[in-house]
Amino acid sequence: MLDNSLAKQNFCRASEDAVNQQIQLYRMAQQTYLAASAFFDHCGVALPGFTKYFHERAEHEGKLAQHLIDYQATRGGVVIINAIPQPLVGIS
Repeated sequence: MLDNSLAKQNFCRASEDAVNQQIQLYRMAQQTYLAASAFFDHCGVALPGFTKYFHERAEHEGKLAQHLIDYQATRGGVVIINAIPQPLVGIS
């Protein structure tokens, strides 16, 4: 994996790490919203308004993450995408 890009100029490591951390947070939020959407779409719950809302929020969070990924690439930074833990949604 690349540690440093030859295209990177005036973009400190701390800024690059902060952008990567924010990308990770957006992706975790997206996964959580998708899990909530699936939960409310279940036949035992069947609340279509909630399903639609959480699905739209998931798409929004995904777009925010993609904007930051594009920004990171534009600045010559390296995007590091880590594994996302499974969200805990639902009543046991």
